[in-house]
Amino acid sequence: MKPGKKSLFYSQVMLDEFLLDAVRAGDGWYGNKQAFQLGLVAYEAFKLKTLMLRAEFNYARPFIYPQ
Repeated sequence: MKPGKKSLFYSQVMLDEFLLDAVRAGDGWYGNKQAFQLGLVAYEAFKLKTLMLRAEFNYARPFIYPQ
């Protein structure tokens, strides 16, 4: 999604071993693995050609990464 000529919103979602019944149960089953990322990048911020700004938020549940 482009909010302006020189900026961009982006996102990613990851689901693995996702069982909706286990999520609704709320028992913390380790197999429901979810992660998401939200971000914004702005090029030539504040009308400075050499300035790029980036902001990200990342969330990943435990047990996503192998041990």
